[in-house]
Amino acid sequence: MNIFKSTMLKYFFTFLLSIFVFFTNAQIIPTSKKCGWFCKDTAAITRTYNNQLKYIKLKKGERIASVGAQAGNLEILMSLYIDSIFWTLQDIDTNCLNESNFNINLKYYEQLSKKNITSSFKILIGNESQTLLQENYFDRVLLINTYHEISDKEAIIIDIHKALKKGGKLIINEKIASKKGKKRRDCNHIMTFEPELLETLSKLNFKLINKIKSEKSKNLLFFEFESL
Repeated sequence: MNIFKSTMLKYFFTFLLSIFVFFTNAQIIPTSKKCGWFCKDTAAITRTYNNQLKYIKLKKGERIASVGAQAGNLEILMSLYIDSIFWTLQDIDTNCLNESNFNINLKYYEQLSKKNITSSFKILIGNESQTLLQENYFDRVLLINTYHEISDKEAIIIDIHKALKKGGKLIINEKIASKKGKKRRDCNHIMTFEPELLETLSKLNFKLINKIKSEKSKNLLFFEFESL
């Protein structure tokens, strides 16, 4: 009888251990695609960074705000390549940008890449005319595929100007329309028209210092503006 009990206990603890190992090693599922596209493997991480995010040229130790960050997928991905960035992730949609979604995505990319991310992340919820970013604080502000979605563009750009240090950089990554008034197929917003973009930014005390066209997409451009 004692031998039987001992055997049963052994099997029971083995069963518990197997459950623990399963859940510990189970693949974390990232948040919905509605909250930003995510990479499914390490090849996709490399491809996304090289085709798009490398042009932003972030530096270790910078204070960076990403406006319209959704659930932070791209910012986490960039942090796999550049260490110790002080991020402020900003959006107006709390269904996407919240601690729960962000932590799921962070663990997903750390697990997928087998790398511990050393950057820090702060979540900030703004509104359609205010970013609520800390003033005179940031080295860079990013608008990654976001500018075309902003309803009150001038108010947000003025807010970003206040948030940047003097000489700080605003990076705008956008698919650029070949003619004024053209709509995007993915979201039905009016596409960004380059002459209008440059006119608005110049009027609001930003100077264009660099423009890069993606090697993989003929209408995907990266604009780097300096805060005056």
